[in-house]
Amino acid sequence: MIKTGLGVKVPPGVLPAKLGIMVFNVSTIVGLYKAIRYNMPVVKRNFTLTGNGITTPQNFRLRVGTSLKELIDYSNGYKGDDNKVMILGGPMMGANLVRDDAVISKTCTSCIILNEQKEKEEPCVRCGSCVYSCPAGLQPVQIMNAVKNKDADSLKGSLNIKACILCGMCSYTCTSKIHLTDYCRKAKRLAQ
Repeated sequence: MIKTGLGVKVPPGVLPAKLGIMVFNVSTIVGLYKAIRYNMPVVKRNFTLTGNGITTPQNFRLRVGTSLKELIDYSNGYKGDDNKVMILGGPMMGANLVRDDAVISKTCTSCIILNEQKEKEEPCVRCGSCVYSCPAGLQPVQIMNAVKNKDADSLKGSLNIKACILCGMCSYTCTSKIHLTDYCRKAKRLAQ
């Protein structure tokens, strides 16, 4: 987004602020305006509850601190008896929840509730979709192989795992259903 809008390429591991660039979403700008103009903290938030595991997906304008369980109940509960996969914070960089007792914070935008589908992970077919989709220009399959071999030196060096932003694109585009983002998370821990 920064490169497209400003023509500036932010190097891996460098925060945009070091280059004099700040990136905000609309909700943050509105929150800043209200804080400066009216001395009012962020107390409300727009929030989306969606997915095939919820009976009535919908958008809310709610108070910060609202219980996720309350929203699920208000949306007529879960759909189906399958186990649920809950992703708090968005499809690409959201965090998996194991229970629905979370509360909505001022930085939380959505929760996706899906019926769990067991997908069998297949061997990599070397299609390259993970490499083409990686915004950091990394090689997720090579990172996976380095994690399996516990090769921390390659992860720190040539594979440059620090540049990974854990966006999830590699897992999303993988035709073999390999959880490459999980391997990248492990690689970051291994390379510390």
